[in-house]
Amino acid sequence: MKQNISLGSKEVELLSTLERERRDVFTVDDARSVLADTSHQVVRNLLSGLAAKGRVQRIKRGVYLLVPFRHRDWAVHELSLVPVLARDAYVSFGSALRFWGMTARIGTVVTAAVRRPVRERAFQGTWYRFVALADRFFFGHRAVMLSGRSVRVATREKAVLDSLLHPEHCGGIGEVARVVRDHAGELDWARVGRHLHRMDSSAVERRLAYILHHLGLGELLPGVVKKGYDGYRPLDPRGPAEGPYDGKFGLRINVGLDEVMS
Repeated sequence: MKQNISLGSKEVELLSTLERERRDVFTVDDARSVLADTSHQVVRNLLSGLAAKGRVQRIKRGVYLLVPFRHRDWAVHELSLVPVLARDAYVSFGSALRFWGMTARIGTVVTAAVRRPVRERAFQGTWYRFVALADRFFFGHRAVMLSGRSVRVATREKAVLDSLLHPEHCGGIGEVARVVRDHAGELDWARVGRHLHRMDSSAVERRLAYILHHLGLGELLPGVVKKGYDGYRPLDPRGPAEGPYDGKFGLRINVGLDEVMS
């Protein structure tokens, strides 16, 4: 249904300037620079009015998304807002697996890795969740262009390893096992090995070794699968504190892998 929305001269000036300059995300200060002769409070009131008219959308305090004048087929890729909401972040876990077509799980949460805590935010029905990782885990991503913005996304290999570090952010350990089973041929296993060494996470290494052995894919990383481990880690860090111990992989099998993969 066609909408007829009245716009004032300053509103038209702001929107047309932002669209001409291809600034789809802008701040209050950006708006003030366009409307140089307008007070700060008037600009804020103008932005509130434009939001009510559906011409801009508030992403977070002081930051807005421009809805183009020709907006019938307009849409913004949900991942493209990650660098807007968190400066030093890369998409990973279930969201990266979904981006690469390695999982069919549909969710309303975008997950990204950050160096420092960033609070969750909701925008257009999507929750943006930021998982703080130690500096040694902050690598293994590449830049992709989404909705005209450069977004860092974990590679397939790093997305799998990040998901083994935090299975709760990809649908659980069973989902990681399904990804490995169904997409093993798409992964660069030499790169997986290098990433494992750099991450230096015994829990991630054990979980991957166990999954590969369980799936009969141990030859993909033989040095890891045949390695001995001291002590025990949980197969699923969010699983129950129960289950048998597997001395070969140094894991407490607190969930049945076949069961959670089904």
